[in-house]
Amino acid sequence: MYNKRLIIIAACAVTVMGASACGKNPDSSIVKNKDFDKMIEKAQDSEGESKEVKDIAPEYDTYQNSFSDESLKVTVKADAKVDIPDVDKMSIIRMKQKNISQDFLSRVTDKLAGDEQLYDGSITEVRTRKEIEEEIRSTKESMKNGDEDLLDEEWQMRLEDLQKEYENSSADIDWSKYVSDKKLHSVEEMSERMNNSFYTWQKDLNPDGEVFYGVNKGENGEFISLYAQNNKNYGNCLRFGKSRHGHIWNMQVMVDLENAPAENENPREDSFIWRAGSDITPNAKRWLGGNASVYTDECVTIPEDEAKKKADEFLKEIGIDDFKLYSSGLYNEVQQFRNEVENAGYASYYLLRYVRDVDGAPVTLEGDEKFSEGWNNDSYVKKFWPKECIEFKINDNGIIEFKYNGPLEKVETVVEKSNMKSFDEVKDTFEKMVVAANAQYEVDDINVNIKVDRVVLGYAMISEKDRFDTGLLVPVWDFIGTTEYTISDGIVMNEKYGSVMTINAIDGTIIDRTLGY
Repeated sequence: MYNKRLIIIAACAVTVMGASACGKNPDSSIVKNKDFDKMIEKAQDSEGESKEVKDIAPEYDTYQNSFSDESLKVTVKADAKVDIPDVDKMSIIRMKQKNISQDFLSRVTDKLAGDEQLYDGSITEVRTRKEIEEEIRSTKESMKNGDEDLLDEEWQMRLEDLQKEYENSSADIDWSKYVSDKKLHSVEEMSERMNNSFYTWQKDLNPDGEVFYGVNKGENGEFISLYAQNNKNYGNCLRFGKSRHGHIWNMQVMVDLENAPAENENPREDSFIWRAGSDITPNAKRWLGGNASVYTDECVTIPEDEAKKKADEFLKEIGIDDFKLYSSGLYNEVQQFRNEVENAGYASYYLLRYVRDVDGAPVTLEGDEKFSEGWNNDSYVKKFWPKECIEFKINDNGIIEFKYNGPLEKVETVVEKSNMKSFDEVKDTFEKMVVAANAQYEVDDINVNIKVDRVVLGYAMISEKDRFDTGLLVPVWDFIGTTEYTISDGIVMNEKYGSVMTINAIDGTIIDRTLGY
């Protein structure tokens, strides 16, 4: 079960990276010659461009322009607000991934779970003999009817696995064997102690890391789950979920952000999340069947300002004071539970996303996760460094989900006050490069329509040469908007909202968000 879910997650990641990399950048020095030492020297140059943020775009509250290239089939329209932070300086800062500490886990547990007795979350995988008997019966029935296209050997293997599970099961689940101490432990230790499929899966993908997974019984009508991991290859995170209908699926080895659509983006067809006021997504509708209705006990009547106040107060209580609200909105979601539940419905909530605040300037969310793969001696190693972000889902029941993805910590300030190029220079680079960068050279019948509605000066994390464990926060200009791919008769094949182009504000080079530099 876990391997299947991981394969799905990995496949989605590859699909996203492939889609975002379909346009080829031209063979230009502005793209391929990335020298970080020279960039740092340029940032420090006392005779370089302006160090004063207020002086780099004095005449631009908005940016408007339209241009196209018929031969490359790319059209660009910009009608954008230019968002410049009210700061005195922007720096270059070296960062590294930060582990979830036991102290931080305890603070979050205390605030969100209180005095609730928690149990090791792998108990949600334990089934009684009666449940397994029913699956054995239904499997034999499916085998007889040919409901699935499986070979006889595959059917037999499934039945043998169920029989082994049955022999190791009991009539009732003994919760006392799963009492949690609410502490992080090594995956190796938990694998030996619990000896079940959940920790076997964890050990396969996080052999040297730490994990905590706790759930309550849900006896008070609220099902709580809390998960934390420190995983050097797939990222660190802490996630909390609460529902009145079951334990929310909030644990996985790979860390990712929710697939909620941005404000100006249509939700993906395969998504379980859609904006309030929009049509339900096809996948969510299929999942719910004829019961496409909101859970009446998981709805929203509180104003958005109250949700924001709850989130701000919670961050202060757990000791986080260097994040600020980046985006918010009202959404619906078909919640995914650890076990099947009756009367499926969807929850409504405010989704609030917070990003790191660096002296008043945000670290934008427009990039992809850092990704690396290749051979290390005899092993093929994949590594993910997810985007840092804090997410809240809040409704009338309070905080129903809290996620801290990819936490970072400062290593050093490389340049205290950077020189930066003027917006005039940066927009010229954008206008010269955006068409060629989005042209579909290998596909003749696809047109690309780009609409830029925001230009943001903020920070982005870029990779350092031959180093996976650290990265540099640098000031960048993000041109943000919708990229629409259509075929010749006007049918929309794909549409995405996010960074159309990210330009290093120091040296004017283009940052490939899928590569991280």
